[in-house]
Amino acid sequence: MADSKQDANPLPPVYSSTADRPPPSTSTSTSSPGLLFQQQQQHLAIDYTQYRIAGAVLQDDRVAVVTRDERFSCDPHALLQLMHEQAQLPPKLLLQIRGSHSVYGEVKSDFDLTLNLLPLLVSDSERWSYRKLDGGRISANGEPVPTAGAAPAELEKLVVQYCEDPAPVKSFSLKRRVVNFDQGSLEGLIRNTIATTRYRGALDISFPATFAEVVVQQGSPRISFKDLFYWSAQPPAKRDPTKRYECIEVIWPFANVPANEAGRRCAVQSEQDWWAGWRDAVRSAVLARRHGNVTMEDRVDVAMGVALPEPGKDWGVPK
Repeated sequence: MADSKQDANPLPPVYSSTADRPPPSTSTSTSSPGLLFQQQQQHLAIDYTQYRIAGAVLQDDRVAVVTRDERFSCDPHALLQLMHEQAQLPPKLLLQIRGSHSVYGEVKSDFDLTLNLLPLLVSDSERWSYRKLDGGRISANGEPVPTAGAAPAELEKLVVQYCEDPAPVKSFSLKRRVVNFDQGSLEGLIRNTIATTRYRGALDISFPATFAEVVVQQGSPRISFKDLFYWSAQPPAKRDPTKRYECIEVIWPFANVPANEAGRRCAVQSEQDWWAGWRDAVRSAVLARRHGNVTMEDRVDVAMGVALPEPGKDWGVPK
């Protein structure tokens, strides 16, 4: 176990408070959709290699990164450093636009587009993210674990408590969450634009957040014949013996306050300004019936006059 000298290294100022502290309303936003490479430049401020953790596996849905490296469950200093590093990284917020229609009972995919919204969370002038710490969010078998006295209110104490915990199966996690993002407004703009392509199929629009959780695990539950028999009538989640420390949440505001509130400022661009810059590229990808990413190259093509023929009739009509 590391000695107390690690406390001499304080958290960076932006993470020094455990309170729910939103970004200041006086911050300025960048709202210039005509600057094609603005977001590309902001990518450079993030060290993407820090998303790669020793011994970690990215889950199939790309939401959680899970590591079983023993150092993080035995050495408080190693775990503290990991949490500091991961707290500075935003989730990878995506926009997914899928169109499909039914052909004699079989669903056919017409287009499947993905756009990366991560740059909209990282201001090039100041960091808006902040940390929420709740030392009481410790559970086992799906139930809160009672604590003796007050729950730890400092990350340094929590990592020590976790590493010294004798539980054979335990986990320590950090979650990332986006707030004040007006999904409804952006979805409406997208639907209006796609309607101009005369598409009449089923349209699904979602905003999944990937790389949204970092989990340190030690041990794994053993499944006995008795457990399997019990699970035939009871969901496995209620029999999971993992002792979970889910005490850290890092908030990444899209804006300082929710939509339609006075004084709203966005970290980078408003939803409307962002869509104004990407609208034509997405519309072109829909007409091309693309299955894949929409990138800056698509915006460059649109700016250079590359255009697809407009459909002469409705398409995506169910049969």
